[in-house]
Amino acid sequence: MDKFTQSHPVQMADNCKFLVLSTEDFALPDAGSITFSASIAAEAINATPYDYRDGFAAFVLCDPVGGRVYDLCTSGETVFAISEHLAYPGVTSPFTRVVSDPLFGPSATPGRFHDCEITLDTAAKRVTWKMDGKTIHEELVAELPTSLKIGMGIFTVHPLTDGAGTSLRGQGLTAGWRDLRVHN
Repeated sequence: MDKFTQSHPVQMADNCKFLVLSTEDFALPDAGSITFSASIAAEAINATPYDYRDGFAAFVLCDPVGGRVYDLCTSGETVFAISEHLAYPGVTSPFTRVVSDPLFGPSATPGRFHDCEITLDTAAKRVTWKMDGKTIHEELVAELPTSLKIGMGIFTVHPLTDGAGTSLRGQGLTAGWRDLRVHN
């Protein structure tokens, strides 16, 4: 996408510029680990340097029923993890947490593929995000979903202002994904 062209007055819809999810649901083990992996690359076009909010590519794990999301992301210049509980009906405390490691190495390079891995350990109730073999974030959770969809997407995360989207700044993003896998 050389230039993002669509905005929306609902935050969740405004953020999403492109999203593809698997038709298959991948069940999480009752007590054990499951790892989802892929390689992703991105290059921002006319974006504010190092501002991931202008656009990023994501390797996506999503629970479309309960609204839990676990992403590994790159804007081409930055890499980070997202843990999210979407503002679904019945969700009393929705949140979006963006977690980066400022000492991540090797540094992100626009257009370079990064190996992503998200592991969910249901026994320990832990989610671990790794990029290029390095832990970007680890989180203990009270509850994990029973299954997830795997996918890929392009997003912005500028907040709405007075009910209007603010994600269009003349910027865009090119992205690539490959080698999506699920390991038990």
